[in-house]
Amino acid sequence: MGGLGVLFIVFAEGLVRIFNNDPQLVAEGAAAVRVVALTQPAWAVTFALGGALRGLGDTLSPLVISGSAIWICVGLALVIVLWWVPALWGIWLAFLIVGPFEAAVFWRKWQQRISSWSL
Repeated sequence: MGGLGVLFIVFAEGLVRIFNNDPQLVAEGAAAVRVVALTQPAWAVTFALGGALRGLGDTLSPLVISGSAIWICVGLALVIVLWWVPALWGIWLAFLIVGPFEAAVFWRKWQQRISSWSL
């Protein structure tokens, strides 16, 4: 996903132009795509560790962690858009801010889970 993020950063304007050629929309959309690109590494960690936990039979932890992170993103995006940057990329900035914390919580839960294994 990190490689995908690099492609998103490099080709952001071209990706948006596939859907619309309006220069203002392309500028706004490209900024949002670039912010999403920066979230890719954190999302990769959450997807992998969430899947690993579910594979071990722990379905509740990924649900609670991801569900909480999404609602925190919604609240943070509201604050960002209303009081700081009224732009599309501001909404995605919330995911960029929350993503590393979500990944860290998944990592901690994973470490707790594997530390209980006996070798």
